[in-house]
Amino acid sequence: MVAAFLVSAIPLRAQENEIKSLAEELSRSISNGPHRTVAVVDFTDLQGNVTNLGRYMAAELESALANAGGNIDLVDRTRLQLLMQEHKLAGTGIIDPSTARQLGRIAGVQVLVSGTLTPLGDTVRMTVKALDTESARVVASYPRSILKTRDIVQLLGQPEAVPNQPVAEDLLTSPQGPGAPSPATPSPSTKSVSIQQIDFVLKSCILSGRSLSCGLLITNRADDRDLDLFVGRCHNSLPRLIDSDGNEFHADSVTLGMKETGCGDLQGTLVSGVSTKAALNFENVSAILAMIPRMDIEGEVAGHHIAVQFRNIPVLPKR
Repeated sequence: MVAAFLVSAIPLRAQENEIKSLAEELSRSISNGPHRTVAVVDFTDLQGNVTNLGRYMAAELESALANAGGNIDLVDRTRLQLLMQEHKLAGTGIIDPSTARQLGRIAGVQVLVSGTLTPLGDTVRMTVKALDTESARVVASYPRSILKTRDIVQLLGQPEAVPNQPVAEDLLTSPQGPGAPSPATPSPSTKSVSIQQIDFVLKSCILSGRSLSCGLLITNRADDRDLDLFVGRCHNSLPRLIDSDGNEFHADSVTLGMKETGCGDLQGTLVSGVSTKAALNFENVSAILAMIPRMDIEGEVAGHHIAVQFRNIPVLPKR
């Protein structure tokens, strides 16, 4: 039973590790020179069409780049897309040299990261390129193969199961053993971000009416130290979430361990190797909210400002 669980978890971890590794390599390539402003555009298929999988992969890579370090600044994809629409750029999703130069001038972007996705049997071939907007020269190019998990298949628009390949999410959330029933809906994949040797793990977001509660585990992998979370309108309305319609919601209250506040600094001591529970509570969100494209948390640890960003968070109804 334990062995089956570990084997089934491999595809999920492999996908996360692939994106993280790619982000680190891209960051090193782009940072090999002066400070660069970087933007990630939606990935396309071979015909230049933007797909749901292309949007998802671009969002995941942007999130990984934000945590990869390096000599780069990231331009938010939402702002970039608004500028592209406003100036009627890249209607097909293809970023050509002329489009790249215009985006460079309009948005102050020096490097554009784009990608193409090609389904191949049990995998999706992803080719990511970094383009210098001034010279239109490709400064880095990396191919990767992503295993088709259940979510990937759904985003591809392919309803059939992957042949000869167990679906990782089903194995992770289903009871094991002969004749065990499959759940009607799989549990959402855990989201994790690591900054300053602190792991922020978003466990779940539960919707009850128009109230949303998101639970986290925060684990310090260094010596004991204090964490300050910025909360409420005292700190630019953080934490916040943005829904699929572009509406922005701000946390009404945040808990860290046994402490809770709606405005100000929420401070707690992170003991080395001990996971501390936290929760973000939002009111008056949409009663049919099913996915959170973006969530932002900011704070300070040991004198360092930290910005944690989660992407594409599934929302579950309260049972």
